[in-house]
Formats: sequence, structure tokens, C-alpha cells
Amino acid sequence: MDGTTYVSLPDGAVLPAEQPDEIAASIETVTLTDTLREAIKAASPQVRLINTTVAEKIAASYSMADEIKLLR
Repeated sequence: MDGTTYVSLPDGAVLPAEQPDEIAASIETVTLTDTLREAIKAASPQVRLINTTVAEKIAASYSMADEIKLLR
């Protein structure tokens, strides 16, 4: 990603009408495509933490042989 900060609002949410000029100029509507979603996930430290935590919990519950067996 390019260092831009993105904020997502739920459908129907409305930003306050009075915004500082530099903020108002930076607001744009973006369609969340699969490509954009994947780019956000790849750049997100929260997603990396979740993936690491899930992998650790799986490793704590199953042996490597059991994981391979489940993949088949």
C-alpha cells in the first residue's frame, strides 16, 4: 500500500458535514474490491496477529501429522 490511511464506515454512516479542509479534500468513496481487500489484509498488522494466533492454537491442539491428515 502507499502509506495512505483508510477508514471504513458502515453502510448508512454519515461523516460530520464540518471537516477541516485538508480532511474534506482527502475523503473519497472507494469500492472495496477483492484486490483492495487482499491488499489491506496483506498490510494489516492485526490480520498478521490473528493469523499467527490461529496457527499457534492449531499447533497447540494438533500434531503436525494430524494437521497433514486433516488437509488430505
